[in-house]
Amino acid sequence: MTVLPKVTKKSKMFYLHNKAVIKDDCCCRRCQSKSADDCLIHAKQRHGYQHSIHGKDLFQENVVRVSVKAGLNISFDQDHLEQRLVQLSAEIHLFGTISYY
Repeated sequence: MTVLPKVTKKSKMFYLHNKAVIKDDCCCRRCQSKSADDCLIHAKQRHGYQHSIHGKDLFQENVVRVSVKAGLNISFDQDHLEQRLVQLSAEIHLFGTISYY
């Protein structure tokens, strides 16, 4: 069983390494800017393409939107986030932009 890294709304990342849970206090701290796309890029480089996002619905929606806008090739292990990723990717492909509601 593979345990995916978990990213929280406070830019904390948790992942399993040698049967120990590691807490990365701020994945953005290593980035030049504090933007969400930089954090996602760092997480992808460090942990691969599939992630588990935890937090409120609005935070999760924002993470999906940022990943689509930045053109990151990542996926999410939560079905509702993966479906939203597909929907927004299709929207940007067809219309060149993501709608806001």
